Formats: sequence, structure tokens, C-alpha cells
Amino acid sequence: MRIQESRKLFDAYQSVSFGERTFRLEKIIKRAEHERAVFESSEDYDKMVILPIEIIVAELIKNLYGLSDVRSVVSYDPIYAELSKYDLSLTKACNAAGVTPAARTAIGLGLPIHLEYLMKLATLLGCEANKLFYEIDINEHRRRTIKKAHIENLSKQYAQLIDGLIDAPSEAYIESLSKTDTTYGRDGISFGPGGLTLEQVEQMLEMDKED
Repeated sequence: MRIQESRKLFDAYQSVSFGERTFRLEKIIKRAEHERAVFESSEDYDKMVILPIEIIVAELIKNLYGLSDVRSVVSYDPIYAELSKYDLSLTKACNAAGVTPAARTAIGLGLPIHLEYLMKLATLLGCEANKLFYEIDINEHRRRTIKKAHIENLSKQYAQLIDGLIDAPSEAYIESLSKTDTTYGRDGISFGPGGLTLEQVEQMLEMDKED
């Protein structure tokens, strides 16, 4: 769904919605409209391309107004499996392959990205582009997300328990304390009702600013 269509949908529901949530969503839509305008004036413009932020805005509107009919999401787990072979982070790989920060964020969100970016990553990693992703049922995706969060929570509790039993915490544990906040956009976003939230999108946009 392009940003123009998302804008029409938002405007239609804005008449029956108000308050802080609507105001914040309006700011995100304006950001998407600005990115679309910049893209259309660039040398890379292709009318067939839908920007990652346009997909995000469309999903956000559907979730906020209960319109989502998503049954499956894209999983990029194979990308992380390939990266682990070379001890590479997604950020480093994307930078090396010339994949934009917006597309990198879309990968973390499990959103579709332009085939060009997958081909660049495939070339870098020495594999076929269609080996870097697969579709996964939304319920299974949520089950995995909950399971991952549960394991991470148990890991933190275990680390704190061990720390209380020894006099000097390990350097690895000390370092882990500075990384307790969950990194946005890594395997943790669900679509459909109760999925993508304003807070998550706003955090993603802040991360893009830092890049």
C-alpha cells in the first residue's frame, strides 16, 4: 500500500478518532510522505518501488484501527544464519552490500523489501536471494517471539543469580548489563491486531535518524 492510499485511509478514520495517538500517527505519515517525495525526485526512482516506511505505515494504520488481515509474515532467519557463518552483524553486512538503513530496518521487522537489496546481500554472502527468507504463519511467528522473550528473561535472571554468588562479575556479564534493552527490529515484531505499535515505529524512526 503506497503512502497516498494510507493517507486516504487515515483521513477517513481521523474523523472518528482523536487525541495523542492520532497526532503521533499523523507525524509518522508526514515523515513517510516526505521520504516518498525525496525518493520520487531522486535518480533511483522507480514507480514500482514501495518504500519500507510506506509498508510500516500501512501496517500501523491497520493495527490501530483493527483492519489487519495478515496471516503470515516474512522471516529473514536464513539471513542471520548466513551472517553467523562469517561472524557478521546485519548492520555490517548491509553497509558492505550497499543496503540502505531503511531496508535493513525492514528486514528486522519482517517486512518485504525490494529484490535488489536481497540480491546484494546474496552476492555478498555467496548464495541465492530466495535462500535468504521464507514466509511464516503469524501464529507461529508470535509463538517464537514469546518463546524468545521468555528465554532471554530467564537468561538475565540466571546471570543476576550467578553475579550474586561471586565477588567479581565477569567482564562479559558487566558488558551484558549495558545491553539489557531489547534491540528494536530484531525478530520481535508481530503484525495483525495488537502487533506493530506506535512506540515501536517511533523507536525505529529514531534509530534511522542516528544512522
